[in-house]
Amino acid sequence: MAFVFLLMEAFLSSLVSVAFHGVAYGMILYVISVGLSVTMGLMGFTNLAHGVFAMAGGYVLVTALSKWDVPFPLALLMAFVLVALASVILERLLYSRLYGAVELEQVLLTIGLFTRPAAFLASGFTAVAYFMVHWSRGFFP
Repeated sequence: MAFVFLLMEAFLSSLVSVAFHGVAYGMILYVISVGLSVTMGLMGFTNLAHGVFAMAGGYVLVTALSKWDVPFPLALLMAFVLVALASVILERLLYSRLYGAVELEQVLLTIGLFTRPAAFLASGFTAVAYFMVHWSRGFFP
């Protein structure tokens, strides 16, 4: 009987934990969705390329830290400034032309903006990995 009680206690403990974490995750998703809805509603532009700018900032930050030995605060500032400049350039060249366009055209542009960098990085890492594997086996001089 004590075994059943311990089993039931472990089950209820797990159930409460899963429910709590599920509600917490739901709250995080709600805050993110409300933020994006307000941002897109105020902008009047459907921009789905937010992740590309975050990825670019992370890439600049990690590159500055690992390859250029820049201190963290300076690397963070550098990543922010470079991504902000790139954002302004993209806004002036691409986004401003589609302010009056329908949502589908805006979505297609921003989907193209976030799939191209991801494909470029994936193909670059794949080529580097391919070269490293074959170089280590002696296929390349």
